[in-house]
Amino acid sequence: MKKYIYLIAMLTFNAVWLTSCSEEKESIQTNDKSISLTSERLKDGSIPQYKLIYAVLAEKSKYSLNEIDTMYREDIITTEPDYDANLKNTWLIIINERLISEGNDDLKRYYLKEQIDLKQSLANIKGFYNLLLSSRSFLDTKEMREVSVAFQQKNQNYIKNVIQWKDEEAMKAKLQELTYEAALFQRLLSTT
Repeated sequence: MKKYIYLIAMLTFNAVWLTSCSEEKESIQTNDKSISLTSERLKDGSIPQYKLIYAVLAEKSKYSLNEIDTMYREDIITTEPDYDANLKNTWLIIINERLISEGNDDLKRYYLKEQIDLKQSLANIKGFYNLLLSSRSFLDTKEMREVSVAFQQKNQNYIKNVIQWKDEEAMKAKLQELTYEAALFQRLLSTT
């Protein structure tokens, strides 16, 4: 009788153990599948969730300008072409404000170049012109005008020739925003 109880206990133990192992194996496979699903990003321009930008977006006042600069440089080391401009533009929206009030000439120069080199800066038009206006200490008026015109032409070309707009009114609105900010910059440059 003791042998039968021992045998039943062992069979029960083995059945429980095998069931738990197979569940663990399933969860490992499920985890592997979820990992592979998350690593296969859609190529729709969205910024991956693992990028540092999300930490700063949650609490941007928590970080100093130098910390934000360091995180920006780390975050852009590896990107994909479909979201590179979106990532940089998002960072630049956050950092431009701080650069204007706290940034030194070297940082301002670096971030102006970053924005000029982007294929488009449509999310940050006003911020770009404000940063450019704050760069009088190392750019003369002629250089600032040239940078402004080049920036406007590049983004105007992108609006007209690259973006597939849902309707013409949206395109016109973006062109008007770009033209307005460029004209405002030129006026402010002349008066200050």
